[in-house]
Amino acid sequence: MRKKRMATRKRSALGWLAALCLLVLFCLWTGLYGLTPQSALRRQGQYFFVGDLTLVDSVRDGYETDFGAGRVLAAENDGCLLLGLARWTPWRGWQAGFAWPVERTDSAVDAVGAYYSWDFEGERYPHVLFGYVNDPRTARVRFQGDGLPPVDAVLRTDQAGRRYFLEEYVADSPGSVRLTALDGQGGVLEERPLSRDGRQAYISLTYDDM
Repeated sequence: MRKKRMATRKRSALGWLAALCLLVLFCLWTGLYGLTPQSALRRQGQYFFVGDLTLVDSVRDGYETDFGAGRVLAAENDGCLLLGLARWTPWRGWQAGFAWPVERTDSAVDAVGAYYSWDFEGERYPHVLFGYVNDPRTARVRFQGDGLPPVDAVLRTDQAGRRYFLEEYVADSPGSVRLTALDGQGGVLEERPLSRDGRQAYISLTYDDM
């Protein structure tokens, strides 16, 4: 009788485990519940038709809502870089907010910048700046907003050994940050705004059903 009860409990546990696995697969397949930030990233890649993306890093999204703070995801593939918002809610898991992709280039540094403000009456604009170093001569990547002192990015290394940066920078006006790539002697390799039209990429704070 004891062996029979143990076998019954074992079958019950296996049944619950199988049901849990099916539920996880269902969530991944339908996207109804985002189990990880990568779930949100997958939807953003599909929405912008940029293909599969690799999550490189993330920073806390300082914009607070009733659901708490989310993350700003920094991702890449061979064709683009992407910054995107992701927020977790108990009933839907990780959901995708607006994102901004930029194409990869042959320039010294590929970069994307985004600004958003959680203080709509404030006079400071927090930016998130993400990029990869392409030119091996690049020793420093510098940011500078209008009327502000320059700041050197902290260059990190991804799993493939490539150098990248993910920085938070507060400027006095939206879209005012310029990027400068410098060689080891301080010579300028490249200098430009962080978007092709001279404006910063704006990350919307509105979450949608992408």
